[in-house]
Amino acid sequence: MKNLLKKKHLLILSSVSLTVLLLCFFVFIENINDRDTKYFFRNSNIILIIVDTLRADHLPFYGYERNTAPYISNFSRAAILFENTIATSSWTKASVASILSGLYPKSHGAMTREDILNKDLKILPEILKENGYYTYAFIANGNANEKFGFNQGYNFFHFMPGDKLPYAYSNELNRSLIPFIKNEIREPFFLLIHYNDPHEPHFPPESSRKYSINNTHAPSLNSFISEFKGDLKKATKEIINYYDDSILFNDSSIKIIMDILNEKNFFKGSIIIIVSDHGQEFYEHNKLYHGQSLYDESIRVPFLIKLPNIEHKRINNIVSLIDISPTILELLGLKIPRNMQGISLFRSKKLERRKEVYSELKLDKYESYSIRTLEQKYYYQILPSVAPQFYNLVNDPKEINNLFDASSMLLKEKNLIKKLVNWRKTNIYNGPRNKNLDEEQIRILKTLGYIK
Repeated sequence: MKNLLKKKHLLILSSVSLTVLLLCFFVFIENINDRDTKYFFRNSNIILIIVDTLRADHLPFYGYERNTAPYISNFSRAAILFENTIATSSWTKASVASILSGLYPKSHGAMTREDILNKDLKILPEILKENGYYTYAFIANGNANEKFGFNQGYNFFHFMPGDKLPYAYSNELNRSLIPFIKNEIREPFFLLIHYNDPHEPHFPPESSRKYSINNTHAPSLNSFISEFKGDLKKATKEIINYYDDSILFNDSSIKIIMDILNEKNFFKGSIIIIVSDHGQEFYEHNKLYHGQSLYDESIRVPFLIKLPNIEHKRINNIVSLIDISPTILELLGLKIPRNMQGISLFRSKKLERRKEVYSELKLDKYESYSIRTLEQKYYYQILPSVAPQFYNLVNDPKEINNLFDASSMLLKEKNLIKKLVNWRKTNIYNGPRNKNLDEEQIRILKTLGYIK
């Protein structure tokens, strides 16, 4: 009897083991079949350009009526364009940390103005450096400099502070970058360029202005309100003119760098990404600038990838900034760390299965969370406390008509809310946080407008 029971148990265990092996095999086969080998570029150079504070709907290839970016528009025709890219937050530190770590802010921990990116967190340049890449960064935004831990994993890291503005103009950053590309850079390389021109106070050089009046001092809303006799609408429109000119100026600086890369034979065979960390508000929801809300004007950003010998296409699926690092690693044929929450955007089945992305904000007196699909968005603002918001983005892309009504919502809509509630409870960073900013860190935050 005992022998029969033993044999029975062995058969059960064998059956379970075989089932597990078969499942693993089929998962493996599915992953292999999901890979499109035309998207593998081992040892290619990577150029990642972050244009700070650039909202998607102020670019012509996302439908804007002004030609604010002639060069990037031309670049987009040879690139893969992601139509619906959502930032993980609406301010720089949290979002750039997401780009480099593949993690949401609540998981990487660099959420508040006091936080410093944890040294124990392995970010993209460190992984690439370990795999034989030379890693370089040229940064114009103080929130992503070495003072906040963003210099991890680089062979060379250069932060340039501003002279006339709280940040360096893109042409000023280029003056350091161009000779470096011409004389210092070694292959294979990862080059991060973080421009800051579209960030307030939106004051491009006079010679580059097309839409704004010829002011000799940085524009301010109050000065324009006074000039337009209390008309907030006209004052805001003038601020937007300066913003659009800042984009135009930044576009010209990107063209100069691309021409240099081409001259050095780095352009054609490189993976080149242009993206933004967050958008900018112009009173669409009674707020100006960013870091205050999670409406689409703050979190829907442009995202382009140019790949060697790959034709232009537009991808409509919803994607997140957390997808950038795993996508780069996949393109290079490198292993994606298991802790990364983003996905490779060239795994078509994973991209199709993914239906929603998340955004979060925890900065000073503001705290809010959102879950967004292609069609819907649930927005929960804790500080300052307001009623929950639910939007049908198909009929209401500007998020004007709040449809939240707990008593009449459909099951699908309730499930979306439940997903956000559950998501907020998981994968929360519990490591050390910096609570004592030094004088330089405080100065940086003040100049960028995050501390008054």
